[in-house]
Amino acid sequence: AGTVSGSEGGAYRSMKPVFRSVMDAHGRATVQVDQVTTSKMAPSKRHDPTNPLADADGNVWEAAVDSAAELVEMVETGQEAASIAATRGFESMDSNELEKIVDAAIADNREAWSKFCAGEEKVQGVFVGAVMKATSGQADGKAVSAILRERRG
Repeated sequence: AGTVSGSEGGAYRSMKPVFRSVMDAHGRATVQVDQVTTSKMAPSKRHDPTNPLADADGNVWEAAVDSAAELVEMVETGQEAASIAATRGFESMDSNELEKIVDAAIADNREAWSKFCAGEEKVQGVFVGAVMKATSGQADGKAVSAILRERRG
C-alpha cells in the first residue's frame, strides 16, 4: 500500500497464497502453498506531475491494495504485517543488492543519467522504473531515489 508507478501495468497488485492440505512423511496433516494469485483490482490513476515516476501527462498509478482487507487478514490470522509480508516474499531488499541494480540501471541509461546529473529531476523516473522492473516491484522507490541522489553527488 502507498506505492505508485509510472504506468498502470507497473503498479503493484496484492498477491495471496492459496493453500492445500497435504500429509507429511509422518502422516501428519499440514498445508502447502498450491498457487499464488494476483489481485484483479485495478490501480487508481492520480495526477501528480511533481512525482519523479509520473508519465508524460503527469499521472501516477497507486497500488491496488484493499487496506481494510489486509487488516482483516492480520486480525483473522493473528500475524503481524511484517510476518505476512515475509510469507509473501515482500521483505525489503538488501541495500547492497539494490545498489548494484541501481548502478546497472545507470549504466544502461547513460543519456538519461547525464540529464539527471544536469538537474532534470523528472528523468529520475527512468531509473526508478528500470529498478522496479528488474526487481519485479520489490524495490523501495524512496530507497532507489536516495541512492540516485547519492550517486549524483
